[in-house]
Amino acid sequence: MISGSRRQHCITMSSCEAELYALSDAAKEMEQRQQQLEAVAEAAAEEAAAEEAAAAEAAAAAEAAAAE
Repeated sequence: MISGSRRQHCITMSSCEAELYALSDAAKEMEQRQQQLEAVAEAAAEEAAAEEAAAAEAAAAAEAAAAE
């Protein structure tokens, strides 16, 4: 868990309203982190697919060389 302090960006009339603002900010941050994780996962999947294609190509080349 990451914690930190931030500058107050609004003034509320009640602690309940302050908690709602904090919850909203947390939800926005979670959405950003979700998008970051999805981007990382997509990049990893693309890299894995490229490695798999390269391995298949190398195996086919080795099989062709063995057949000669």
